[in-house]
Amino acid sequence: MSSSSDDELMIQVIAQNKDAFTELMDRHLNALYAFIYRFCENPLDAEDLTQATMVRVWERAGTWRAGKVAFKTWLFQIARNLCIDEFRRQSRYETSDIDPDELHQEDGTSLEQEEKVRALRKELSALPERQRTALELCSIQGWSQSDAAEILGCSVDAIDALLGRGRRTLRLRMARFRDDL
Repeated sequence: MSSSSDDELMIQVIAQNKDAFTELMDRHLNALYAFIYRFCENPLDAEDLTQATMVRVWERAGTWRAGKVAFKTWLFQIARNLCIDEFRRQSRYETSDIDPDELHQEDGTSLEQEEKVRALRKELSALPERQRTALELCSIQGWSQSDAAEILGCSVDAIDALLGRGRRTLRLRMARFRDDL
């Protein structure tokens, strides 16, 4: 990998440089896939939406403006919008064909722990989309509140409120596991 910044690579992508595009996508692929997967919780849908995001970046590279928005923020805005569009099309997300009871045997996770993880995922996916996105970006992906605010098109104070409401709701809904958490 080169030492070029995302902005430098994006300028090359705008000029239709496929190598720069490949490097840029390789750099962000894992975080992008993880972000999308947490929205849809289906590996096949996450792969499709990740691919669609990369195609959209290539096709709309000319709409990105250096110095106006960080590439990573722009990338995740595209992914978020595609996830929302897909969610609206499906009316609800499909679940994975993987049997969660089989997973605990392979990785040593107890059935109780797996139940907690499934319950948390379910409750997280039931949150309003903006609260879920704020939690995903700040608490799971480790983004700053100002970056999350840019993606959601709101103020940092609004992100703080979304995080607070989302966390309170999750705490209430996960109360049955309180002693174990």
